[in-house]
Amino acid sequence: MKLTQLHKNSLCAVMVAVAIIIAPSAHGAAVVSGLAPTHALDAAGPRPDWVSTPRSKEAKTEWEQALARMAAGQLDEAAAGFANAAKLEPYAVAPLLGLADVAVRRGKTTEALKLVEKAQKLAPDVVEVRIAAGRLAYAVGKKSDAEEHFKRAAVANPAIAAPLLDLGEFYMAERRPADAVGVFTTAAALKSPHPGASFGLGRALVATGNDKAAMVAFEQAAKLAPGNPLPLMAMAELHFKGKDSKQALVLLDKVLAQNPSLVSARLARADVLAAQGAREQARLEYLAMLGTAHGADAALLHAKLAALKQAAQDTEGAIAALKQAIKADPKFHPAYNDLAWLAAERKRDLDNGLKWAKLATELAPKSATYLDTLGYVLLARGDKDGAVSALRRAIALSPETPDYHYRLGLALQAQSQTQAALGSYEAALKTGKPFRDLEDTQRRIASLSGNK
Repeated sequence: MKLTQLHKNSLCAVMVAVAIIIAPSAHGAAVVSGLAPTHALDAAGPRPDWVSTPRSKEAKTEWEQALARMAAGQLDEAAAGFANAAKLEPYAVAPLLGLADVAVRRGKTTEALKLVEKAQKLAPDVVEVRIAAGRLAYAVGKKSDAEEHFKRAAVANPAIAAPLLDLGEFYMAERRPADAVGVFTTAAALKSPHPGASFGLGRALVATGNDKAAMVAFEQAAKLAPGNPLPLMAMAELHFKGKDSKQALVLLDKVLAQNPSLVSARLARADVLAAQGAREQARLEYLAMLGTAHGADAALLHAKLAALKQAAQDTEGAIAALKQAIKADPKFHPAYNDLAWLAAERKRDLDNGLKWAKLATELAPKSATYLDTLGYVLLARGDKDGAVSALRRAIALSPETPDYHYRLGLALQAQSQTQAALGSYEAALKTGKPFRDLEDTQRRIASLSGNK
């Protein structure tokens, strides 16, 4: 069974990353968690002492009031306040960065760039100006420029964690976790420890496969930020990954004792219960959350319920729940993928199966899993050429996944391409990873090699 939401037995949304993802609605270039420092382009939270402020009393008052208005979502009023502060103190960078933040929130990236460039001319080496320039460079796809800005900010301000955290997140977003480990290690070793550095280090270590060291980093983050749930949830994820569900529940219960309404923790706890076999308890938890959920959140919960149905051999119930997920959020692509997979597995409703598989790949074109499902559906429909094409695209995106090589072998064997099929089956074994059809792969290799 390949239900997207549960077949990997992973907690959902526990390792919510501090990813550098620019969007018009984001304030700058880094979408950060509560463990990360506030920046000039971030309205929420206390202002760190390294952020430049207007010097004159009048300009500072206007600027602070504008920050409060922006935090309240009053963008027009905030823009007016920042503009007034800039007029009162033309050489201050803080009002310019405030205006840039407003521009980004309004989706006016070009305007934001001009404001940040003006701030750079006034104070090129001020740390928050460099950070803003790096974030916006990333927003417009100038990745090398973004990296250079973050590096220069870190070199010019060696005692401040902020530029190192942005640089580390840049490396994480660019799938360079080994580089991120080095940067976060430097940040975590600063005289004034920042929990975001330890948390980032833990995430980078997980990405490089060093779970033991990651646990130590998350423990340090938890000590530095005892009221923040993210380190505890990350630790729970690692315990769950290591088959220690009991300790995972202990940590999640601790999180929920501090934050009873934290949905991500409630969802993670229900996932652990489901994996432990306490399906009825998990079902009740999902249903309780579903009572107040909407859109994508509701869709995810329906998908979780579908996984429980399938685990109980209730395929029809799973299909009904997945359709409810799509009804809650028509763009919830995991449900389309799961429906398509079930159609291929059962070799029933294959017309809809193909439609669902195509919708999933259209909504998430870089998903190797969805391309694999598309190939499986096409193979079930007898479209061997289409199956081979889709499966090769899946392998190009994820060459170390043995299942994709196995299914490509099936498609090639159906085309009577014996040698090519043999090569695909052998490639599945060469990944060195366990997979559901390992024994069948070995039998097919023996058969095709003439060693029955």
